[in-house]
Parts: sequence; structure tokens; C-alpha cells
Amino acid sequence: MRPPSMAALPRQDETGIRASAKLAEDLGIDGTPAVYVNGERVNGGAVPRDEIWMAIDRAVRAAGEQPPALPAPATPTPTSPAGAGAAK
Repeated sequence: MRPPSMAALPRQDETGIRASAKLAEDLGIDGTPAVYVNGERVNGGAVPRDEIWMAIDRAVRAAGEQPPALPAPATPTPTSPAGAGAAK
């Protein structure tokens, strides 16, 4: 029986939800987020960006293509202490 606070809510069709849950179970997905790239599961849970890009690069190579080169990381510009280099 539904609690009184939910009595006024209409019942929803759960067919799609049940189908999604069944598919997740069949695929061995046991939580969210679950990240897949070209059928490869990339770790579990929250995935670092670099791991996702590595999986994408593997999928691109498997398709016979060369992934683009990654840009060089930004080099921080050293900052001078306040007043350094000021004219005396």
C-alpha cells in the first residue's frame, strides 16, 4: 500500500526502468556512473579524464585511425614577488 503522501501521485509505467535495470545487470554494471568506450568498461565509478582519453585513443587505434596528439600541458608563468624589479 502506498503511503498517504503518495496517494495522489499516479502510478507510472516502470517497463522502461525495468528493461534498463535488466540490461545493466546483463552487462555487469553494478553502479553509476558506468563509463564504456566502444564496448570497453573504463574503470568503475567516477573516472579520471586521462583514463577516458586513453580508452578513446585505444578505440580510435582499433578502428585503424591515429588519435590526435595531446596538447602540451600549460606551463605556469613564474610570478615576481611584490615590488621585485621596481625602480629604486
